[in-house]
Amino acid sequence: MTGRCLVLVALLASGCAPAISSSAGDATITAAVVTALLNNDQVDGTQVNVRTDGGVVYLEGTQSTSVAASEVVALARAVDGVRDVQAQIDVVGTAALATDNDGAH
Repeated sequence: MTGRCLVLVALLASGCAPAISSSAGDATITAAVVTALLNNDQVDGTQVNVRTDGGVVYLEGTQSTSVAASEVVALARAVDGVRDVQAQIDVVGTAALATDNDGAH
C-alpha cells in the first residue's frame, strides 16, 4: 500500500496536478464568461461560442452591432483568470433586413 501512495505522490509532483488544475481553471473561466454574456443586456450571449485553453478565451459568433461585438470582448477580458482573448465576432446587423422590408412595400 505504501508503494501506491508514493506513486501517487510522484505523479502529483511530476506535473500531472497542474494539468488537471489548468483544465478545471479553464472550465471555470468558460463558465464565468458565458454567464457574463448571458447576463448582459447589451449583447446576445446566445450567439457566442466560448472556449478556454490555458487561460486564453476564444470567442466565435455573431452580434447585431460592432458595439455589441466589442462589449463581448470586454466582458470576457474582465473575467478573473483570463490571460488573453481571441475573438472572431461577425457583425450581422438588421439594417439590410429593414431595407429589404421597406422596399417590399
